[in-house]
Amino acid sequence: AMLEGLGHQVARADGVDPALALLAGEAPLDLMLTDLIMPGPRTGVDLAHEAVRLRPGLPVILSSGYTGESLSSADGAPWPLLRKPYSSEALAQAIEAVLQKAPRPA
Repeated sequence: AMLEGLGHQVARADGVDPALALLAGEAPLDLMLTDLIMPGPRTGVDLAHEAVRLRPGLPVILSSGYTGESLSSADGAPWPLLRKPYSSEALAQAIEAVLQKAPRPA
């Protein structure tokens, strides 16, 4: 809802496999925002690695409301971690920052 409130079109996926199916499709995607903790054995970091393999240069933002050891999968990940709860302004700033760093299409 926050993303839509900021004027973004949103494609939702309820887990790693549905997200990968979306990423493997033809739909244009400008950014992926994923929670760190996902249902099943894979994490949002696992999803992010596969996402950028499928779509090189795709900007990614990780998000989590957990603390402590749950965040260890994000250690060393090349994507920013936005900690919940966050404001719409913080989300907008994170999006702007990753989009500015993203490679420009030729």
